[in-house]
Amino acid sequence: MTFVSFTFFLFFLGFGIAWYSVPKNSRWIVLLLASYTFYIWHEPVYGLLLFLSTSVDFLTARKMDAIAVRKKRKPWLWLSLLTNLGLLIGFKYAGFFHTLFTGKDPVAYTTLTGAGDYLIPIGISFYTFQTLSYTIDVYRGEARAERHFGKFAVFVSFFPQLIAGPIERFGKLMPQIHAISYRTPTLDQLRNGLHLIAWGCFKKIAVADRVGVVVDLLFDQPAAYSGLTLLAGGFLFLVQLYADFSGYTDIARGLASLMGIELSINWRYPLFRTSLRSFWRNWHITLTHWFRDYVYIPLGGSKKGFSVTAANIFIVTLLSGFWHGANLTFLLWGGLTGFYLIMERLVKKAGFHIKIPAISWLWVLLINALLFILFRSESTRHCLDYLGQMFGNMMHFDPVRDFIQLGIWHVSIGVTFLSVVFLFLKEYIEFKGVQIRNFIPAYLRIAILVVVTLMIGEFSNEAFIYFMF
Repeated sequence: MTFVSFTFFLFFLGFGIAWYSVPKNSRWIVLLLASYTFYIWHEPVYGLLLFLSTSVDFLTARKMDAIAVRKKRKPWLWLSLLTNLGLLIGFKYAGFFHTLFTGKDPVAYTTLTGAGDYLIPIGISFYTFQTLSYTIDVYRGEARAERHFGKFAVFVSFFPQLIAGPIERFGKLMPQIHAISYRTPTLDQLRNGLHLIAWGCFKKIAVADRVGVVVDLLFDQPAAYSGLTLLAGGFLFLVQLYADFSGYTDIARGLASLMGIELSINWRYPLFRTSLRSFWRNWHITLTHWFRDYVYIPLGGSKKGFSVTAANIFIVTLLSGFWHGANLTFLLWGGLTGFYLIMERLVKKAGFHIKIPAISWLWVLLINALLFILFRSESTRHCLDYLGQMFGNMMHFDPVRDFIQLGIWHVSIGVTFLSVVFLFLKEYIEFKGVQIRNFIPAYLRIAILVVVTLMIGEFSNEAFIYFMF
């Protein structure tokens, strides 16, 4: 069940009726039941893993909260870490480690939603990090342990952001879960929620899924296309991934807003940034902040000289790559991202910088387009084939032949192009500080987005890309 399916529409409609039918102090029960129903819809057994993680962290946090001396809390923190990371590693990385230890070729290893007999519980990376941040904060004394198990279970399983974030902190989300027992969503929250849902659906269905049709053709048969077309495929996948993932976040934030809950902003116009550092500060923000607060800063951050800073950056980006999946492609993507971030700092430290913003912007897009070819490739061997064909045929650009090879109706290509242009124009205007909502009423914006999405949307793919992480 995904946000853009008719099944989810019926599910949320039923949830909304139940939500407004029960007394306010019982709404958390409706929300908890809905969250677990949403999660176990396709695979009920994984609800047991979610419940186990919730139970262990509720218990360990209570135990740590009762101990005044921080050092004596460590055994309970280790129990939380070992349980959560053990489940994450056991389910998500078993296939990859099996490949390494059995002598198979890791370069050819591929994983999408699973590998062979090793099926990955959907959303496990997200809720594991969310609940771990809670126990670490309690261990540090930065949060008090929650006393209500049911409402804590809502915090872990809150269905709008359970599968693909944002990764929320206890101090932000938990008070809002308590507040649903006595607050009613305001008219502004309802309006904002509907607009976010409509905009997220447009990005997913009318942009990401339309672009994805082209991207899939290019990556499925790279040998059939010339070099510049394949390079364009890297740019297109960057746009697809952004529209797909940020579209999910917009819908999640919109659904939460309809309940009077504000989720964290996970994207701040990353595609318009003029440095890699700024790009990654504004891309998947809640994950970046998680690694900053629980890995980068504890390692020393940027306060111990350039060498230590560079090492910390590389460790964080490598871990981020591994968090995305058990595949050499993700490790290489994370490692190379770290390398370029370090090189950017080194160049800046030497006093060199590009003075023309447009060139810096294109440079950032180019680097990320190349890096995300690794991210999109099913295996390292697949990536090498793609890059080999791309660089080997860079001077043999034949757009007419490539267009014919795609086999897509020219009108469809034109509509896809216009949808991408519209996405960039709208977000660039907002990036520059102009709020479209000041000129077009909310209900008109929602109506336009719904009509356009229904007219030009690609409805053959309901899954979001980050569901596999």
